[in-house]
Amino acid sequence: MQPAARWSAVAAGCPNIAATLKLQNQRRAQHRTPSLTWDAGLAASAQAYANQCVWSTVGSPGSNWQGDTPPLYGENRFYSYGRNFPILNMDVCTYAIHEWYHQITNYRFEQPGRRWYSDVDTNPLTQLLWGETRKVGCGYAKCAPLANMPQQGWAQADFVVCHYQVAGNFYWADDPSNPDYSPYAGNVKRATCQANTRDDWCSACGRQGATWACTACFPRMALHQKPVIRLDAASKRCVSDCMPGQPTSLNCAACTVEGTCMRCKTGWLFDTAKRFCSVAARKPKSGRR
Repeated sequence: MQPAARWSAVAAGCPNIAATLKLQNQRRAQHRTPSLTWDAGLAASAQAYANQCVWSTVGSPGSNWQGDTPPLYGENRFYSYGRNFPILNMDVCTYAIHEWYHQITNYRFEQPGRRWYSDVDTNPLTQLLWGETRKVGCGYAKCAPLANMPQQGWAQADFVVCHYQVAGNFYWADDPSNPDYSPYAGNVKRATCQANTRDDWCSACGRQGATWACTACFPRMALHQKPVIRLDAASKRCVSDCMPGQPTSLNCAACTVEGTCMRCKTGWLFDTAKRFCSVAARKPKSGRR
C-alpha cells in the first residue's frame, strides 16, 4: 500500500474569474496584443494540476515546459508562502498575474534568449503577452504544503496555475542567436510608452512638445530583491544601480536599462557627451615658486 501524501489542496478555484481575465487583457492591451477569452477546459486542466500541490520544474504533461513541439498548452505557475490575500487589492490569482507581468523589467526585447538578471525568470511574462495566444483558464489551490519546495515545512502555500492556447514561450535556451527565438519579436511587443520613449523600464509617459517623456517606471518584483528602478528627474529616463559586469558599474551611480550611465558616484566627473565617468583632475596648488 502506498503511503498517504503529506500534502493536500484545502481550498480550490480562483476567487474571481472575471477579474483574473480582465487583468490579463489589460496588460495585453498595453502591448497592442489581442484579448483572451476564458476557456473552461483550460481552467479544468489548470485546476487539476494545482490540486496536486506539487511544484515541478517540468510542469504538467502536455505543457510548454515538457518540451513537446508543439505543446498542448502554455503554462504559468505562481506560489506564495506566508502571505494573506488580498494584496494591493488583488486576490491570489490576479496577484499572480501582477507578479508575472512585472518580470518585464528583466526582459530583453532585442535578445529574448538573454535576461538582465539570470536568476529572474521571464517565461511567464512572455506567455502572458504572447500575441498568438487566444484562450486562457486558471486554477488555484491552497496547499498544505506545496511539495518539492524548500519551504515544505511551512503550513500552507498558495498555488496558482494558468493554461494558455496556443502556447507561447516554448523556447528558452540561453542562445539569442538561435532561430527558434524568431517568433518572439512578433509575439512579445513593447508597450506603447516603452516604444514611444525608447525606454524599456518606462511604464507611463506623456508628450513634451514633439517628443515623449517618461513619467513613471516599472517596479521590480519585490521578492527578487534587485535594485530599485527610479525616474531620473533631469533626463526623464528610468535608472537603477548599474548591473554587475557593465563597463560603467564601478564608477557610475545610475544606469539605464541598456547600461548607459546617467550619473557618477561621488568623486567622479561626468562626461556628458560620452556618458562616461572619469576621475576628477586635481587643481594645481596656488603660490609662488
